Amino acid sequence: MSNNHIEHQSHKYPDQKVSFLGLPLYSRKYEKKKREQHPTIKYQLLGVLVQFKKRYGGCRLSVLGITVLTHNRLKTKILGINVRKHDFTKKWLDKIQPCIDKEYDDIYILRHNIGESYVELMHLGDAIRANESKRPLLILWNKKYAGFYKMFLPQGMDMRFVKLYQDDVHMAFAHETHVLHNGQRFICMLPDVAENMKELMVEDPKINFYDHINKAAGVKKGAIPALPQPSVEAIRSVQSKINRIGLSSKFVILCPEAISLVELKSDFWEALAEGLRKKGYDIFVNAHDEDPLLGNGKTAKMTIEEIFILAKQSAGIISLGSGLAVFLTAAGVKMDLLYTDFRQKRIGYDSKLALRIYSVHHLPGISQELVKEYDMSKLNEQDLIETILERY
Repeated sequence: MSNNHIEHQSHKYPDQKVSFLGLPLYSRKYEKKKREQHPTIKYQLLGVLVQFKKRYGGCRLSVLGITVLTHNRLKTKILGINVRKHDFTKKWLDKIQPCIDKEYDDIYILRHNIGESYVELMHLGDAIRANESKRPLLILWNKKYAGFYKMFLPQGMDMRFVKLYQDDVHMAFAHETHVLHNGQRFICMLPDVAENMKELMVEDPKINFYDHINKAAGVKKGAIPALPQPSVEAIRSVQSKINRIGLSSKFVILCPEAISLVELKSDFWEALAEGLRKKGYDIFVNAHDEDPLLGNGKTAKMTIEEIFILAKQSAGIISLGSGLAVFLTAAGVKMDLLYTDFRQKRIGYDSKLALRIYSVHHLPGISQELVKEYDMSKLNEQDLIETILERY
């Protein structure tokens, strides 16, 4: 998508150091923080005399600690003075439009996180009608979401894979949700949902993610959400995986991982799993690795569509608050959702605020008795474990 794209794998850029008589002449260092989408490569000449940092979409040159040049997708600065502005949205759309047939009038690009995308997917048909789209196309930005999207795809709507980076989507739609480009309209509602809501909650204390997204999409209040329709192939795949790992018919799903929220210690999940086993339940752990941390927990690689199918067969789900947990409410089974602080300090959500704005009870038809939510900053973990186990 860009000429200055940097490979993600660190082995492509091994650290290098060159010195002469003990004096540093040149160095190259690969820097990538956990969960960051793109790395940074830092070059130095003569120690810290000259530094050059290169990252996807931009670079910075410093001499003796003074920033001489900065360049990103929006502007170029020399000694802090703007010398050129860049129309990033136009350039970005120029690159992706050749991947899209001209027969489509409106191109829909969803939010990248599962929870927000679930809201958009359940009301995608409503948004299409609100926009009066005649021949809409849904962009699949990541192939792992193919089954997730297809469960909600309105009849007659096509889907096309186009590799996109989340940072680019955020920047391209930072100021407009509908962009007309060469006769086609590109639509992406609210690329920065969490950040937007934190600013708007000053004027609207009752703001929440479900209403906020639907308002931006033009979906009327009270609209009936579409239900996920899993494929026959996915149902067969789940049954095959259940047989392979020997999961019993009486099981509970534990989801200890989340991208947005701070994770709880494994001791909590171990104690919870042990309590469930004593009550006769098998444990399925939804984890990235097939070797889960939770003792005798069973797991298998599953797509979002497959974990939904599995959830419908479960006795219940106990999960850290996450986008996946938001979607799994559609399974209609017992759930206990645990909220902690947001990982990203710049967003600034503590557990109380995360629960208030992202509570699944903002979704239509979610029972207060079936789905329980907990602010982890207010609870003793052992007391919570006993409370949850009482529901089984």
